[in-house]
Amino acid sequence: MKKRHIFLIALVLIAVLLLGTRCYVRNRGFTPWMSLAELNAFMKTFDSKQPGGKNYWDQGHWITAAEGRWYCGIPQYRIHYGDAPKDQGYWWYWYFNQDAASFNKKIHDYSDDGFTLVYYNRLRWPDGAYRYQGVWHKYANGNSSASAHTGL
Repeated sequence: MKKRHIFLIALVLIAVLLLGTRCYVRNRGFTPWMSLAELNAFMKTFDSKQPGGKNYWDQGHWITAAEGRWYCGIPQYRIHYGDAPKDQGYWWYWYFNQDAASFNKKIHDYSDDGFTLVYYNRLRWPDGAYRYQGVWHKYANGNSSASAHTGL
């Protein structure tokens, strides 16, 4: 009986550790969840010109993921950003809170222009409609990013 209890406790501890690690990895590198107003204010800090006349994005950074969720009665958003490729030219777009028709149009339009959808996510509004977030990258040499990652 005692061995059984020890085994069950060990099993529960392993399960908690695995779930906690998965949650940590999934959230690593993302900003905190923010309302639309908070996200807009956060993004504004990156857009201001730095010494040399360039903003944060012009200095070799880009957005790599955008996510949305419905939480406690409001939509919330977060992003993941990092260093852009240093050895080649690149372009990127990111959008959030797109309805299905708008998101699908962007997928086709950007694909036709050589962009790759590198990350997408959707959130469900209380009325049942989905809103989509997406990030597209394009390299000057024509190579594409890896296939799209999803936060669905």
